[in-house]
Amino acid sequence: MDMERGQIVTLTIEDMSAEGQGIGRMEEGGLVVFVPETLPGDRAQVKLTKVKKNYAFGRAVEVLEESPHRNSDFDCPYFTEGCGGCPFAMLDYDGSCSLSKGRSGPSCKSWPAYRIPWSGRS
Repeated sequence: MDMERGQIVTLTIEDMSAEGQGIGRMEEGGLVVFVPETLPGDRAQVKLTKVKKNYAFGRAVEVLEESPHRNSDFDCPYFTEGCGGCPFAMLDYDGSCSLSKGRSGPSCKSWPAYRIPWSGRS
């Protein structure tokens, strides 16, 4: 299926990039879509803003189902103005730990001089 800029698709966000963008994958064709201000577990309608051969960027026009890890206490007036200083602040503590474990746990285990048991919690 050919994707075009401006097209609206429904995605489930599965992961987050190092820059804090949600990552979803199109069901048909498997195209990866990066979506700012979304979290793993969100299901959203996303408007594609840039489409490349193997990936795309989009913005959420509506969150259909919120992630269970969305921090309901998050309220930063600068975030909505585009500050960009806290892309992971919307994530609650458990979601943050889970995301961190997925990123640093495997890489820490691969360092031979630093074999530290990974408990998954700080």
